[in-house]
Amino acid sequence: APTSHETQGTNCFSKIGHSRVRLSRSLCHNSLGNTLEFCLEFKWKRLKGVGLMLRDDFWSVELGTGMGPLLLGLPLREIEQILKQLGLELDDEQIESNLQRYCSEIDTFFHFSDNANSPLIRMDIESERLRFGSLQVHGMRIHELVDLLAVPPQETLWCDFYDEEEQQSPESYLEDAKEDSDKELIGFGTLWITTLGLGLSLENGKVAMVHLCQPEHTPRIGTGMWTDSQKELSKQGLDKLKASESPKMNLLSGLLLIGLFAAFGFVIWQAIALQTRWNKAQEVQAEVVAVNPPPPNPFPDEYTVTYQDSNDVKHQTILKSNDIYGIHAVGDLITIRFLTEEPDRPLGPTRFDDVGFNDAVPKGLSVLFVYLVLSFLTQLLFLFKPAKREG
Repeated sequence: APTSHETQGTNCFSKIGHSRVRLSRSLCHNSLGNTLEFCLEFKWKRLKGVGLMLRDDFWSVELGTGMGPLLLGLPLREIEQILKQLGLELDDEQIESNLQRYCSEIDTFFHFSDNANSPLIRMDIESERLRFGSLQVHGMRIHELVDLLAVPPQETLWCDFYDEEEQQSPESYLEDAKEDSDKELIGFGTLWITTLGLGLSLENGKVAMVHLCQPEHTPRIGTGMWTDSQKELSKQGLDKLKASESPKMNLLSGLLLIGLFAAFGFVIWQAIALQTRWNKAQEVQAEVVAVNPPPPNPFPDEYTVTYQDSNDVKHQTILKSNDIYGIHAVGDLITIRFLTEEPDRPLGPTRFDDVGFNDAVPKGLSVLFVYLVLSFLTQLLFLFKPAKREG
């Protein structure tokens, strides 16, 4: 059976919550038609299950060299031939250029140089079958893998802008990334082991994508090294940290939720009280004295009616066709109700039985809207609050 990553068809475009995975950025320029066609082709190939039948040695990684028979430095044409022999192929849909291709059966992006023969310079692998020896890498916490590789901090580099053109002009990327906290790096950053040609893109502190290249093609400009404080965060687990990292935010969220229920309760109480008043309201027979449009039109939109209140004061008002049941003519009697203190504002029979509900719905929606806006602003307040770097 397909793994959890392989059952998500849209995973070929981006990882939910993993905003820095490369494909989400590169496919955004495609037309909707091409994107849908690419996704349908992906799902069809997934149903074939070709990638699932590959032997384990295909997924075995040799750092700085490649994965199985897919060796770094091989020309594009040779990579295509190797994949074809295995019953695989690069998807027809190009990502940004012919130098960036995707193989959906094995969840792998291939990046080729623009030099002669277009040699393979990097692979970005999402498949959970990838192995370092017998070790399954995807889903590992980042500190476990760093400890296992036993690399010193100076051989590590946090960098999400690792494409060649981004490395040549890194200023804007550095500006965006300089405020990243350790929690953000552990959550969705990419850590490179530069001496091994290895990049590890994370999702909630766990390896979600592996980047393989030769050491000379690893990024040289980034936002810092692996630190002890980041190791401790990874050990604790971001899920536990998120539950307790912001008591103030939890307090505000709790107060907003209490306010929401209190406001809903008040609206419901008002609606019940209003409906009770109309249930006890004075009920009289109003006579239709005019209709609009007049005969011979058989379907009037408005009815002018007259009636008397409890003080024998005569009133006249206009009822809409949706205020009453059926179609009436001049001289017909219609049952209406009005409040004693407002005899000149009656309601027709389709209105007075659900007046409380009709009054509560817009008020309830307004309360919900205010709650959602305040909750969103609260999230923004803590999201954009400057974060201090741990350690």
